Amino acid sequence: MGKPVSDVRAASTRAYRWGTGAVVAISGTSTDAAAFSDLGTVGDNEVMLEATVECYVAIGTSAIAAASSSSPLHLSAGERWHLRLEPDDTHYRAIAVSTSGSLRLVAAV
Repeated sequence: MGKPVSDVRAASTRAYRWGTGAVVAISGTSTDAAAFSDLGTVGDNEVMLEATVECYVAIGTSAIAAASSSSPLHLSAGERWHLRLEPDDTHYRAIAVSTSGSLRLVAAV
């Protein structure tokens, strides 16, 4: 499981590369680990997450465990979360709480 998400890791609103990023389909089964580097250059080690459904997100190394209800980051449907990445935060996994949807990830400029 990834590290707990604290206010220190929350980031302020800033400029993002809206034309880039990734939209990941999520369901009741955890996604495979995906690399933040797939988003391109991540400015100031910050990404914005936006969920279309209630979900949990796990963040860590490439060996990160499957996302579950014990994962540290919980997003409500329609919520945007500005996340500051630590040096070992290279990958993420996500799981939907009940209905399938998507998780959008966009890198900061």
